[in-house]
Amino acid sequence: MLLEQDSYSDEDGKTIAAHEIEAIGTFKYSSDGFFEWECPHCKERESTRAFKINGTVFRCPGCKKRALLLRSDASYVGGVIANNIEQERGTDRVIRDALEHMGRVISCLG
Repeated sequence: MLLEQDSYSDEDGKTIAAHEIEAIGTFKYSSDGFFEWECPHCKERESTRAFKINGTVFRCPGCKKRALLLRSDASYVGGVIANNIEQERGTDRVIRDALEHMGRVISCLG
């Protein structure tokens, strides 16, 4: 697996070499410092309380394999993309309306 760094820290602060990481998992914030994540190997769902979770290696309590957890909330990303598209459409509407108005003004003058 090609990773950006040579080593990462686990939940106890120990250094884990990149070649020891067996998969990349995702997590999302739950509440009050708790994060939910799913083991990429056995699909067991976990809840962890941590100050830092992004870029941290966790060992699955079920299968005992190590996973580097990275933030990936597809619904959040989808919402951001949808919002950006709607803003672009709104801008396009404003430009179109302004051009139509200018066209009416010019036709009244001419």
